[in-house]
Amino acid sequence: VLGVDAAPSMLAQARSRARETGVTDRLSLALGDARRLPVGNGVADVVCVFDVLDLFARGDLRAVLAECRRVLGPNGQLCVVTMDRVSVPDSRFLRAYEWAYRQVPGFERVGCRPISATELLREAGFAIQSVERLRRGWVWPVAGFVCTPDTVDEVQRA
Repeated sequence: VLGVDAAPSMLAQARSRARETGVTDRLSLALGDARRLPVGNGVADVVCVFDVLDLFARGDLRAVLAECRRVLGPNGQLCVVTMDRVSVPDSRFLRAYEWAYRQVPGFERVGCRPISATELLREAGFAIQSVERLRRGWVWPVAGFVCTPDTVDEVQRA
């Protein structure tokens, strides 16, 4: 298992948890950027992206998902947990959150915000196999997606 994070503090936490749970012999951790994963083409069986996509701007999201697709093998799976806008199309939570993003100086440093995950995953060439929609703290919209690389040729899709 390879874990990649751009934040040294998160890697330190992962190392600590690996020691606590006794899995250091099965885990490698690397400082890296999700837009340029330190992994070869088609070598991953599974890519897990938990609470990360909602941190990126839309253009960077495309790069992250393209990297996920690049490193997955032909039978690979992408597992994503993210704040999903579809779960809250018009909620008080979403309206307040988006207002804060626009109006509160520095709020964008919080990072995460609901994204249109289904649309983005499909645009990136993934077939969604399953979705589980949840709420953290009864309000925070989260969805878990299991996807596979879409094998439909781009020409056939058009």
